[in-house]
Amino acid sequence: MKLLLSAFALRTWGARIEAAAPKGSLSFLTAEDALAADGSSDVDIAFMTREVTGKSSSGNPTPELQGFDAVVRKSPKLKWLQIHPAGAERPIYRELRARGVKVTTASGATAVTVSHSVLGALIAINRRFPLLADAQRRHAWEPRLGERSPRDLRGQCAVIVGMGPIGRNIARLLKALDMRSIGVRRSAEAVPECDRTVAYAELPAVLPEADVLILCCPASAVTRGIANAGAQGFAVHQCLARRDRGREGRHRRASRRQARRRLSRRVRARAAR
Repeated sequence: MKLLLSAFALRTWGARIEAAAPKGSLSFLTAEDALAADGSSDVDIAFMTREVTGKSSSGNPTPELQGFDAVVRKSPKLKWLQIHPAGAERPIYRELRARGVKVTTASGATAVTVSHSVLGALIAINRRFPLLADAQRRHAWEPRLGERSPRDLRGQCAVIVGMGPIGRNIARLLKALDMRSIGVRRSAEAVPECDRTVAYAELPAVLPEADVLILCCPASAVTRGIANAGAQGFAVHQCLARRDRGREGRHRRASRRQARRRLSRRVRARAAR
């Protein structure tokens, strides 16, 4: 059995991977060596690690990612590709599945660390840490009063869209802050970590209860457009935290711009009255 991986991954984890396999049953080929030849390979498995995708973005792949993709495409014996992200929305993954290649993700591997990032963001935003940091940089004493006052997290409600490992872990952590959580998923089947669970179609009905909207769902036909301008403009003071993935993020960024413009018009209209 032969495994394709990057030269960095071979140096870093090659010995551990080899030790986990039956002795003499595994050999390695790096994408760099394959590309130095004619780009083809006879590998059975490919392992795409984080440094391969590097700083790639949608529509702007790095040379490392382009090279790895090229070798994978010219690997007729490939049966399995393991990737590091939690989502597998890139076109090449659909292409490989059509060839009969099994594509597996690392869903859940970063659930704890991503959840901690969301928790940190919620605390920072509600307790006005960015205002403190800005005042500190300017050496200014600016008491947080009026609209700048910190908000208590206790009693707030978080609507969490996506009940995979990340969403469930976020809901569990929010309980420690005495926050309520409403989970949104494919079905309304109860999730132990949440106080309440609804289906995706019911998101508009629960948004008025939300102080925080947290997106941690994969891009799919079901979730595409779920956080449009209408959802993101649901109130002036509420907070949107995105931990989702896939090309849907581009649509959501455009939707947020539309929501901000609509909100600005609303605020100006109120001020003129």
